[in-house]
Amino acid sequence: APCPARRNPLSPRAPRAAPPPCAPCRQAAGPGRSRARRSPDALFELGQAEYYVGYAHVMRGEIEEAQWHWYRYGVLTRRLVNADPYNPTYVMELAFTLNNIGAVEQRKLDPDFVSSLERLNQAVQFSRIALGLEPDNVAYQRELTTMLEWKADAHWGLCELGEALEVRQQTVDRRRDFLRDNPEDRWDRQDLAETLSGLAGIQREIGLIGAARNSLREAVEIMQSLSEAAPDDVRLAWEALYREVRLGRLMMQDDEQAQAAEMILRHAPRIAELATVASQADTVIAVEAALFEIDHARVLFERGKIRPGEEQLRIAASGLAQLVTDHPDYRPALEALVRVYYEYREHFGTVPGAEFESLVDRFPVTPDNVQSCADAALAARLAVARGDQDLAAQYVDYALDKGYYEPD
Repeated sequence: APCPARRNPLSPRAPRAAPPPCAPCRQAAGPGRSRARRSPDALFELGQAEYYVGYAHVMRGEIEEAQWHWYRYGVLTRRLVNADPYNPTYVMELAFTLNNIGAVEQRKLDPDFVSSLERLNQAVQFSRIALGLEPDNVAYQRELTTMLEWKADAHWGLCELGEALEVRQQTVDRRRDFLRDNPEDRWDRQDLAETLSGLAGIQREIGLIGAARNSLREAVEIMQSLSEAAPDDVRLAWEALYREVRLGRLMMQDDEQAQAAEMILRHAPRIAELATVASQADTVIAVEAALFEIDHARVLFERGKIRPGEEQLRIAASGLAQLVTDHPDYRPALEALVRVYYEYREHFGTVPGAEFESLVDRFPVTPDNVQSCADAALAARLAVARGDQDLAAQYVDYALDKGYYEPD
């Protein structure tokens, strides 16, 4: 049999350790290379190479390049399945391929969530076929759960919030089942924390603030315990800390504003320290750090510290502007820049610099193409910042009609 499929780590978390090369893979790299190029083992390994090159591009925010490599990964994997359709490893690898293509579509500057959902439904289907061929494979059961999470995100991107909530709740239940069987497994605990975080995001957007706070509080507790057990793991430290800040954001929507503000101020130095270390090679952390600066600035404004708050927004705007310039097709950076633009104009009636107008002009959402409620909310903010209340009202009406009640 070929080497086992690597874990499918499109999320920024590091993958589980890959198994060592198995005998057929080592043989394919040795004598007889002309024959090996046509062998299933060689096709499999070439597909793996295409996957990891694509993944490196994802981590750098180079979405178009990643998509190109993952389409090649898909072509190679389809050849394997066509040649041996009852091989569960190959079938699951095809599910990985479809999942990656569907997931990376969501990170494009102008994503097609209908296409993403179609690919993710196919990924779920092939994953279940692989499980039918190998029903006791717990790794496949876990990967199916990951694919369902991406499917929930596609529903979210189409503003199908009820469907997104339902699928997210299913994935939380599945993660709890895995952890019940392996209560000390680090990866199962981390998976549950990440899944709870996703559920909290949907709960918040439909106005279930108490439920969202409970989900996120549990996620924070898990991540903190994992981070304490691995104090040198910068990624884990960041995941725990940033989730706590997200919890603080939820607390500010309720009756715990003072406590939340103290939490944000207390964590600001550590956030800056970790972001400096980790964001250089990770665009996800760079964007999250900038979003924290918005929360930090809000707290400073509320306490009358206008100049320090303005400085935090300028720091966020400058970093995001550079990120958008360096990675023009990386949508999360542009979304965060629009948020900073809105906050700055709300407080100061101007923008941090003339160059920001042209950068936020890249935000691709219009009333004719809006799909996501989160996009509608962001487009409404941009319209308000530019003084177009009628346009803002169109976006707000769209989101409200879909059941979007995010408290901000």
